Amino acid sequence: MNDFKIKFHPLGGLGQIGSNMMQVLTPKSNLIIDAGILFPNDDFFDIDYLIPDYRAIIGIPTDIIITHGHEDHIGAISHFCMAFPNANLWASSFTAELINAKLSYAKIYKAISIFEEKSVIEFKDIEIHPIHVNHSIPQTFGLLLKDKKNDFGAFYVSDFKVDKKTKYEAFFNFKKLNSLSKKLKHRILLPDSTNITSKRRRTLSESDLIDDLKKVISAKKNRIFITTFSSNLHRIQTIINIATKEKRWLIPYGRSMVNYIEAGLKCQIIKDPKNIIKQSDDNSINKDSAIILLSGCQGDFYGTFRRVSYGHDKLFVPDKKDTFIISSKAIPGNEKNVNNVLNQLAEIGVEIYTSDLGKFHASGHAGIDDLQELYDQYEPHDIIPIHGETIFIRRHIKNIKKKTKSNYHFLLNYHQLIFKNDYTTMNIPPKEEFKPLFINQKSGVIEKETINERRKLATQGTVLLSSTFQSPSSVFKMQMFGLPKFLNDEESEIDYQIAEIIAKHKKTSRTSDLEEKIRVDLRRFFVNKYSIKPIVFIHFL
Repeated sequence: MNDFKIKFHPLGGLGQIGSNMMQVLTPKSNLIIDAGILFPNDDFFDIDYLIPDYRAIIGIPTDIIITHGHEDHIGAISHFCMAFPNANLWASSFTAELINAKLSYAKIYKAISIFEEKSVIEFKDIEIHPIHVNHSIPQTFGLLLKDKKNDFGAFYVSDFKVDKKTKYEAFFNFKKLNSLSKKLKHRILLPDSTNITSKRRRTLSESDLIDDLKKVISAKKNRIFITTFSSNLHRIQTIINIATKEKRWLIPYGRSMVNYIEAGLKCQIIKDPKNIIKQSDDNSINKDSAIILLSGCQGDFYGTFRRVSYGHDKLFVPDKKDTFIISSKAIPGNEKNVNNVLNQLAEIGVEIYTSDLGKFHASGHAGIDDLQELYDQYEPHDIIPIHGETIFIRRHIKNIKKKTKSNYHFLLNYHQLIFKNDYTTMNIPPKEEFKPLFINQKSGVIEKETINERRKLATQGTVLLSSTFQSPSSVFKMQMFGLPKFLNDEESEIDYQIAEIIAKHKKTSRTSDLEEKIRVDLRRFFVNKYSIKPIVFIHFL
């Protein structure tokens, strides 16, 4: 059916922070924007990340365009390429470096078409114009999707801020956006909602951090550990510049920190004029006064920041003479992990600098005033808030109603928002329920039922009963896992109860029925006697 102008079909990124993926359809085009991952909560056992359910994708997309190189926008690219091997892949040069590393790890060969801001990506009935925006990673683009007749346009800008003081990149290119969009009869905006609840109305510039970082670093003579997002190469360039002036070595530590810096050097985004950057295993330098850049700023269990802070690292063990600068913010849900690491450092007695003591971190996302400037410049007829948890999207809509005359639309994952030829809309829910897929990098998809089983095993403990005979005098063996140690002293009582339970059901002929009856009664015994409800497995040889 061609009785519509454009459809928006998000598969991730709405109602959550992460897993960003938007399908865009026109009568003659079928495109995907971004392919990100969502990081799991602590109680998802042995899960590396989550991705959208690609079964929900409508038809077969011909192309995927990547806006920038953050994990929540490129982390699932290998999964997408395996699902749609014939789709053309578009990215900027720096983002392509990051994607190539992921595809190489997955043993996938895929050509990447490189676009620049001056590029025009042509399709049958629309064209895409990349618009440079400010963010916390280089080469971030908003995408203006415009029909060939200059009738309508949709500006997709999931991650941005307006940084008018940056020293490292161009400003948000409102001039290009305006020149391409002002004559359009209908303008649609899909903007970032991440910082809509922030008390800071205008997001700090990266340049705002220079003085406070310089003040702390220049005042310290011993080691300084700085943790920040590895992808924030502009922040890292600030630290390189300060280290150069202070004549101190800078050591990137942690796989992602090393990888991002190497990509930045290759693409000439990072500049190291005096060869200040050194490898962690370089024994020719004095590390006692070095600046060490740590990855893992979210305090994740296997992250470098946590490993070093807990004294579990083979190269760097913190000392009370050290200084730690936390040049990052905890992503919602990670606050406990970060606080645990900070408390560990406090026990050691190191000096800790966080954002409540100075300007050590700047967000990459728009505050309310940044959003207002975008509204004023683009003058959208319709606004669809994206990139945020559900409460953020609702708050964004409240702000739109208050600050603009635009139509607003509440959209969630797997729904379709259809703009008809007269620009009236339909919001269509999915015909079936789709949930994110749980991914273990080594074994692939893990079903939700398996996660539930793992949770029960981890939280309730396990009793394993095996026997060689099906009779009251059976020789059985019992093993307990994850249960209180005092039960070891109760072994004779438990053995007696097992014998009684087996005797009770000795006339049961079918082995499967016998196993189930014994399982139920044995679990009931543990509940009644010890107020413990373990998972019980019965196995007859």
